[in-house]
Amino acid sequence: MHFEPSKELKQFINECVESGWYQNQSEVMRAALRLMKRDEEARRGSVKQPNSETLAAFEEVEGGKAKTSTFSNFKKEMAELTND
Repeated sequence: MHFEPSKELKQFINECVESGWYQNQSEVMRAALRLMKRDEEARRGSVKQPNSETLAAFEEVEGGKAKTSTFSNFKKEMAELTND
């Protein structure tokens, strides 16, 4: 698959990598698509929306910067979301 982002999106992708939260451009795109997929599923009513703390923890995990307490909270909330 080939994708050519606009100049503005290229700049944003590069800024995400430079921030240190992502290792490379592909990782940024995968994260963006996961969020888009989650939003689309939520729009259809098929999943609950995690809160902002859970989303922040997920980004830490994805970026390899998870803290134990944050990751524990993340795992707990994800378990609650899937046990409904």
